[in-house]
Amino acid sequence: MKINRLQVVLVSIALLTSAILAEVLEPHELMARTAALDLETAIPRQFGAWTFVPSLLPLTPSNPEGVVDPDAKNSWVYSQEVGRTYVDRSGNVVMLVVAYGPVQNYRLKAHRPEICYTAAGFRISGKHGEKLAYGKGEQPLKLTRLIAEREARFEPISYWMRVGNDIATGVLIAKSSG
Repeated sequence: MKINRLQVVLVSIALLTSAILAEVLEPHELMARTAALDLETAIPRQFGAWTFVPSLLPLTPSNPEGVVDPDAKNSWVYSQEVGRTYVDRSGNVVMLVVAYGPVQNYRLKAHRPEICYTAAGFRISGKHGEKLAYGKGEQPLKLTRLIAEREARFEPISYWMRVGNDIATGVLIAKSSG
């Protein structure tokens, strides 16, 4: 089959036009507005019988060792990240990590606990999916549970990731019903 110059020119024009249109039509205004919610003030330091314990930090993407180091120069992956540890009157401990980023791209990707904890030297076991009922008439929340262990530190972990109005249960997103 012989390709003539006109076909080469037409294909070249089509490719160039596609590249220009892709750049021009790329959204430049984020639907997510990072200033709309300040996680540091939105997440309480106390609720019910649970009080905040600032000396015990959970593992976060910017603090993978979970240590208190005021001089640490952490590279922030997310635009907002809050890690809190709470204790009740009986000494039960709950750790909460909320991380927010307005866009998923080559620089910002969701960090799953089983990957981050493994990178921090933890052994992961017991990973499984589960549904958590949290309100009358509400669809149960699909979450992942696992155990992370390193030396004397033992952490049962439950997590889910929200992307827009949907819950990410793995590589794919489970559509919400509302």
